[in-house]
Amino acid sequence: MFNNFFKKEKPFTGSSGFGGGFIRFKSGGGGAIEATGGTTYEVGDFKFHLINTSTPSPTSNFSIDALHSDPTNNVIDFLVVGGGGGAGGGDNAYGGGGGGGGLIWRPAKPISSTGGPYPISVGAGGAGQPIDNSNVGNGSNGGDTTIGSSPDPIYFIAKGGGGGAVASAYSFGTNGSSGGSGGGGAGGGPGPKPGGSATQPSQPGDSGTYGHSGSGGSSGGGGGGGSGNGGNGPGSGGSGADGYQVPTSFLPPSVPSPLASAISSPIAAPSPEFRHFAAGGAGNSGATGGAGGGGDGGNSDPIGSLPQLPSAAYGVDGRGSGGASWTSNNPRSYAGDGGDGIVLIKYKFQNY
Repeated sequence: MFNNFFKKEKPFTGSSGFGGGFIRFKSGGGGAIEATGGTTYEVGDFKFHLINTSTPSPTSNFSIDALHSDPTNNVIDFLVVGGGGGAGGGDNAYGGGGGGGGLIWRPAKPISSTGGPYPISVGAGGAGQPIDNSNVGNGSNGGDTTIGSSPDPIYFIAKGGGGGAVASAYSFGTNGSSGGSGGGGAGGGPGPKPGGSATQPSQPGDSGTYGHSGSGGSSGGGGGGGSGNGGNGPGSGGSGADGYQVPTSFLPPSVPSPLASAISSPIAAPSPEFRHFAAGGAGNSGATGGAGGGGDGGNSDPIGSLPQLPSAAYGVDGRGSGGASWTSNNPRSYAGDGGDGIVLIKYKFQNY
């Protein structure tokens, strides 16, 4: 059924020079946008370029090779998501959930010239920090996701999510770490401690203007902040904050499964949650992660070793969502890693 609807192309390594370049129009019918980089998918009249942490380095870039002769048709949508923050454990207390990565949703960016390749680096999720009643650091921040560099005409930086706090009822609790969205603060015996602040809005140019993020929570073991709809509210009651929901015009419910699976297989395309990215992780044993793949909280007591931590505790890869804190009454509490970030680029390439 998808023979004329969907096509996956082989990755292509761009070879043109960096930065802006000469305008080249495809001959016939006004031409079209032509671009290379990452793995490409055709969905109707639109083409997607997907770049994640598994994309081979020779194709981790984006080049614009030709443009339409009508400048009003030369617009490209960019979704850029940093890696989610790792959570912190809580021993007889509540640690904090990891913050979602900073998210940039830049629709219809005008493109005036060909150029590239613009290098792309996708941020990995931060590691969760187990705790055994020792005063250790927070969960790790997620990695930044970048396209190009200043002063390239295409330049984005989505900051990695902040790491969640660690806590012990007997001696200490920490603040959540700042990041794209902030990590949750400690709760319980030593708390509550404040969540980390959101750093995405302070980024330059489009990265701040079109950036979305939220601060970390501090209630009952703070949930990680999420990018949900640009709000700055913290995760409440230990739950992670929701991720930003991109419009159906960018990701329709009917998006074919090969592209949907490449984005992140645990979340199905028909679900409204499929369009959420960069959610916060839970910071309480009974709390849930935010919509868009934030890790769910739980109890570490029955877990004998780290590999037994369920997958639901981790932020979902390809979503840039934060990991969850797992509490424990025993000496060791575990914490989920954040999910890797992603870059999705979309434009119309035919039937203008």
